[in-house]
Amino acid sequence: MDKEQLIEAIASSTGCKLSDVRRLTNAFLGTIGDVLKSGETLTLSDFGKFRMKKIPLKRHIRHDTGEKITVPEHTKVSFTPYRNILIYSEKYRS
Repeated sequence: MDKEQLIEAIASSTGCKLSDVRRLTNAFLGTIGDVLKSGETLTLSDFGKFRMKKIPLKRHIRHDTGEKITVPEHTKVSFTPYRNILIYSEKYRS
């Protein structure tokens, strides 16, 4: 499922207009990005936790050339799902 299919599924299950669901979905996803950029962790009860994870510097050797490569320290988005994520729709569907 891609983003547009998700928007259509939400609109179908809630009876809301597609344009409203699209606007709210974009605002929701944008807010997640803003929270993560600020260094905060976003926790959604019964769903999961989004956070930025620091990845340390790594050194690799390319197997095909033997060249030594250094991958600098960086951050990435990490999502940890909670156990109840699979029953979320049953629990909160209106």
